[in-house]
Amino acid sequence: MVIRKLLQEDLVQLTGINLLKYKLYHYPEKQICIPEENRAARSYMEQHAYKEYLRAPRMVLYGEVSWKPEWIYCRATGYCG
Repeated sequence: MVIRKLLQEDLVQLTGINLLKYKLYHYPEKQICIPEENRAARSYMEQHAYKEYLRAPRMVLYGEVSWKPEWIYCRATGYCG
């Protein structure tokens, strides 16, 4: 079970980094917004000379929710309207 969990986390990280690469390559003018807790995405961005320029608070309605910030590699709703 421990091995399966590690493999799942590695797969999520690899997939997330690949999606991040895709976005950076195809939409270089767009902003990237990732949670501070996603160390893999932040590390990748720093290794490729990207710099943090803005911080925004995480807004929550009706209290805390269970989430996995390490699985978020960019916000999805930024281009929906």
